[in-house]
Amino acid sequence: MTSTTKAVMANENELCSRNLVLSSRTLLDQHRKINNEKSKRLGLEMLAMAMDAFLENSGGAGESCGFTEKQVKNLLDVSEILCKNPLFLNAPGPVYHMMSNAAIMLCHILNGMHKSSRETNAPDNTSIEAVLFSEVFEAFMSMRKLLTSHRKTLPLQLRCHGLPQPNIGPFKENNSNDSFIDISDTSLCACRGCQGFVLMGCSPCVAAERSTAASKLHVSESGDSDGEELEREFQDIDVFEMGDDDLLNAISRFMEN
Repeated sequence: MTSTTKAVMANENELCSRNLVLSSRTLLDQHRKINNEKSKRLGLEMLAMAMDAFLENSGGAGESCGFTEKQVKNLLDVSEILCKNPLFLNAPGPVYHMMSNAAIMLCHILNGMHKSSRETNAPDNTSIEAVLFSEVFEAFMSMRKLLTSHRKTLPLQLRCHGLPQPNIGPFKENNSNDSFIDISDTSLCACRGCQGFVLMGCSPCVAAERSTAASKLHVSESGDSDGEELEREFQDIDVFEMGDDDLLNAISRFMEN
């Protein structure tokens, strides 16, 4: 291990991605309160909200379409700031790629809401879900226009993934089984981190956490089932009819599990 690795491991909590984003948001909020005015650091606000949305690990349990309300709000705020300040795409760093990934997450939100409406067969256009769908759709189309125009000005090596079109219009073969936006039409870029947003609808950090949690759950469930089965076998054994060697073998199996 290098000295840098040791220093990072020794301060793991302070250098955690979520804690870094939380600290930046706290500093921005404090700056806003001290100046008693609306923050003019829109670029930093946009990046902090995007990272906060990327690192949110909802897991889809009890949330709307697998995304929390905080995630949806952050993504909508990010799209609004970008549409009002398109020159942020020319800023140095991964700003353009982050905005492309934010747009891809809006695609997943639209597909989830579209699938949910298909399953419930709710044609109410005045419901909260319908209003939210319209707002997310307008944000996605606005970001898609800006990002597509900016993407054309970049060399191939610097281009992030393209953004697909919705399956609407007279020239689209749309039926009840199709998703609202076909993610498979997305032209992927070479960055594996960006590919994770397209394929899994979350950041690589969140995908790794979900995979680890799922593997631990699978191991615990399989371990519990094996233990219960062995316990039932042990209870069915008549110890008075077994020899010493057989009894020791059964006990050793029980202790190992």
